[in-house]
Amino acid sequence: MASYELSSSSEQDVGLPIVLEPEVLGDDSHSMTEKLSDDMKDSMRNSTALNKDDAMMEVQVPTHPIPSMQGAFAESVLEANDSPAIPKNTIGNAGARRKLLIDQDVSEETHASRWRQKAGQQYHQLWKLMAQISFGIYLLLNGIAKDEEQVMTILQGHVDEVDEFLEMTLEDFDLAQDDIDERLKFLKLPLENIVIFDAMLEDRNFRLQIVNGNERIEHVITRTAAAMNDALKDVQQGLDACKEFTIYLAEEQEDPIWKGERPDMQKVFDAMKGNVEGWYKAYVSLQTKGNHLGVALVQLGSIIAEMDRRAGEVSRNKRVCFPFNILKLLLT
Repeated sequence: MASYELSSSSEQDVGLPIVLEPEVLGDDSHSMTEKLSDDMKDSMRNSTALNKDDAMMEVQVPTHPIPSMQGAFAESVLEANDSPAIPKNTIGNAGARRKLLIDQDVSEETHASRWRQKAGQQYHQLWKLMAQISFGIYLLLNGIAKDEEQVMTILQGHVDEVDEFLEMTLEDFDLAQDDIDERLKFLKLPLENIVIFDAMLEDRNFRLQIVNGNERIEHVITRTAAAMNDALKDVQQGLDACKEFTIYLAEEQEDPIWKGERPDMQKVFDAMKGNVEGWYKAYVSLQTKGNHLGVALVQLGSIIAEMDRRAGEVSRNKRVCFPFNILKLLLT
């Protein structure tokens, strides 16, 4: 085998027979229709028949080595036979993604929702992706892949996809936290100098500026919370799938058969084990970051609510005082 590297991005445009979401690389690249590889079809004896949309079409699905991933694996195989390849739609860098998120209407889907289950799907994309990765490792460890170089290339593509999801989500969370923290720092100042702030609210133009500015901040809070919640749902799914894969790798690590018969696979196994451990830590880190971001969003919402309350109170007092003063003049 040419390489045991399973952690860096791959730029090759090759056929990916077990790919979940084929990539489109560059302007000259083309979409590739997924299909189950011949080595998968020929190597497995046990299979199950699945139906979709009440159609009587049967697709033979190999038995997955991880029982909890059988359904996700079967659905990915069925989709590969039914559906055309869909190009990935990655939105720029973290700054571009956040700008788009904030500029969109509150009803718009967040970019994180590209991992959301689509209509008719029972399993999350990250579950299906992890099912594909673990099945590829199973083929290699058991020596039942017809083309190990091809399987290695396929696995590299899958690893890159998981890495990309985690890296993008970490970047998005960090940028969102920085943005909200900056807004918190700025908006805390008026409430820390409440006497001055209340005096400034006597100015109608300043009150209008506060109200309009707070409406914009409320929009930022709503969009940030929506993206955060979408991402955290994906993170939980990825974490759950990662746990199952971790258990499988722990069991395989103690298996003397493949170690004795295929010692050259040790580096591949170790590389994948390292990837899974890194993914698990990243998922946990994202959950922690999500909790911190959620707290900051609540704090920011509380601050603008208090500012709106004070501005509204001044406005109501002004409206009450105005007719009272006129009535007083008429009676004198």
